[in-house]
Amino acid sequence: TQSTWGKFIFQEQISFMTEQKKGQFLDVPIFSILSHKDKLLIAGGGGGAEFGVLNKLQVYSRELPLQTPLHDLDTGPDILEYLHSNNKDDVISSVAEENIILYGLDNKGQLKQLAKFQGDFGDKEPCLRSSVLSKANCSILVTGGEDGVIRVWKLDYNQSQGVIKHEKLREIKGHTGPINCLDITSN
Repeated sequence: TQSTWGKFIFQEQISFMTEQKKGQFLDVPIFSILSHKDKLLIAGGGGGAEFGVLNKLQVYSRELPLQTPLHDLDTGPDILEYLHSNNKDDVISSVAEENIILYGLDNKGQLKQLAKFQGDFGDKEPCLRSSVLSKANCSILVTGGEDGVIRVWKLDYNQSQGVIKHEKLREIKGHTGPINCLDITSN
């Protein structure tokens, strides 16, 4: 299960940090872990190259013990949080500050950025706190953040071109504080 994986990864990271082993996997603080089919995705970082700790999204085979990443993607200034996946189209959604970033994941564990767009429009410090992709297909994304607005997005995934177009379908207002967590079902 995901919680078992999370617990294992956390224990492994702590053991690596206490033994001060450098250059091995999990060499950055972890912000999100996602179990997707036979892969394990780990997002982490520490501010990017200017701070000396790269922000990255790593893909591993779920076989234990974890080996070298199948893909180690430098996400530049974006610290990714709240990873979610869509099983049918192998799309991974993530949140970085006020932005939504969507990635395609192929069967070899390689990632490709498909879209990046603003999803939170708060006056003070816009920051998305949650995003959820529809599990049934990659057509609906729901987001919530600091501005207290839930947004429903229609996604059009053109797999042959490797691009996702987005359109805001609806805004649900009425919360007086930030949206901290979302969940949707496919039915």
